[in-house]
Amino acid sequence: MKTMKTSILTLLVLAPFAAQAAVQPRTAHIVIESPDTRPVLAEAHPEAMYLYDTSDGKTVLYVEAENGHVLDALDVTDPGHIRRLAQTEVAAAGAYDFVAPAGSQAVLVRYRDGSGTALLQLKRYTNPTLEPLPDAGSYTKAEPFGESGLLLFSPDRSTGDAGRRFSQAHTCKVVDTRGPLQSVLLATVPDVRQRVLKSDTGTLFLLTGEGVTVIRRPRVEEEHQIAAEAQ
Repeated sequence: MKTMKTSILTLLVLAPFAAQAAVQPRTAHIVIESPDTRPVLAEAHPEAMYLYDTSDGKTVLYVEAENGHVLDALDVTDPGHIRRLAQTEVAAAGAYDFVAPAGSQAVLVRYRDGSGTALLQLKRYTNPTLEPLPDAGSYTKAEPFGESGLLLFSPDRSTGDAGRRFSQAHTCKVVDTRGPLQSVLLATVPDVRQRVLKSDTGTLFLLTGEGVTVIRRPRVEEEHQIAAEAQ
C-alpha cells in the first residue's frame, strides 16, 4: 500500500512538468514555431513544399496549396524572421509533386494524377510560372544538367542478353529550360546504355547501340580553356 501511495505521489509531482514539456515550444537549444504561434506559417489546404536558393542570396520556401493552383513564397533566409514574399496563382492542371531541379532557375514537377509533367520557372522567384514541357512523355528519372539543362530518362528496352554488361537501356530526352519563350526539347536519344561526365568541360557522353552521343556545354568549355591558359 505504501508503495502504491508513493507511486501516486510521484505521478502527481511529475505531472505538471510533463504537461509543461508537452506545450513548451522553446528551450535553450531548440525552438519550435507553428501556424499557431506564427501566422505567416499558416496555409490552407497545403500540398507540397520546395526550398530554393536564389541568385541574390535568399532562401525561399515555396508552399503549394489549393490543389496546385496557389504557390506561396516565404523568405526563410533568416529562420528567426520568416516573412511572406508573394502569393501567386499558377496555371496548374491539379496537385503536383516537386521532382528535381532543372538547372539553377527551374524545377521539374509531376502531376499526381499521372497526366504529365511541367516546369516551374523561378527566374522571377516572387512571380513563378508553370509551363508544360515539350513532348516530355513518361520517365522514371530526371536530372539537372548544368545551369539550364534537364535530362529525362525512361526505360527503353531490355537487351534480352544475360551475358551483356548493360542489360537495361533507357531513352534520354535533353531539354533546355531557358528557351526565349518556353523550354526546348533538343534531342531524344534512345538505347542509352551508359553515361559518363567530363566535369571540367561539362561534357556528357552517352553510350548507345550505335555509338557515342556527346552533349556539350560550350560556355563551360570556354571557361575551362581560359582557366587552363591562365595557369
